Amino acid sequence: MDVKSYTHWDEYTRARDDMFRYTDIGWAPWYVARTDDMKRGRLSIITHLLDQIPYTPLEAPDIELPRTQAERVRQSPPRGDPDPDALLRPVAGRLRRAVATARSDRRRR
Repeated sequence: MDVKSYTHWDEYTRARDDMFRYTDIGWAPWYVARTDDMKRGRLSIITHLLDQIPYTPLEAPDIELPRTQAERVRQSPPRGDPDPDALLRPVAGRLRRAVATARSDRRRR
């Protein structure tokens, strides 16, 4: 505030109070929100506005969700005992190639 407006503080307050008194009518009332704490003030205003709207909660219908892919995989029947050699074949092939590459690199030096 500047100094000039500060000297008129009481007049501004009186004018505001008169405005509230003459314009506060039944179908358009004034509501004053204290906003010393801005976050709480905003939440208070939002809550007040939502309280002014008539609302009847709706019943949520029961919804059955389809199974997810992970649930379908988990619930699928087992396919028998896995062959342990079948699990190691891809790893063994990569290991053989890595060893062969390392040997050829050593020979080139």
